[in-house]
Amino acid sequence: MDNEKSVGLLIKQISEQTDKRINRDMKRYNVTCAQMRAMLLVAKSESVVSQKDIEVAMQVSHPTVVGILTGLEEKGLIRCAFDAADKRVKNVYITAEAKCFLSHAKNAAESFSENAVRGFSDEEVATLKALLMRMQENIKTLD
Repeated sequence: MDNEKSVGLLIKQISEQTDKRINRDMKRYNVTCAQMRAMLLVAKSESVVSQKDIEVAMQVSHPTVVGILTGLEEKGLIRCAFDAADKRVKNVYITAEAKCFLSHAKNAAESFSENAVRGFSDEEVATLKALLMRMQENIKTLD
């Protein structure tokens, strides 16, 4: 058997290690990695974000997003409301408490990202990002 790991396996392991680390770091705030990602999507958006937008961006199912958003709403970190123009659409809004939390969490995320590419040159980081984005596009075309 070949001792080298496949690219897919390496990416999966890096993703799992990243999620595990973020979950561990966010445990003291009672926030999961998935909840953090959902909050960031809403906070960074320049327009109103719907529940469906989060499903698509996170590439998860409707029930999964409902669970994530329910947990965040119970913690007072987001607010959900039906769209005034289309009652079938549920919009998600970030709260002031979440904005405060995210400003603190931003420092931890930046530190994690810097440590993940520690020892890489700026050129290597740029190349890695470009290659991963190309790979992501290739995978999208497989559907």
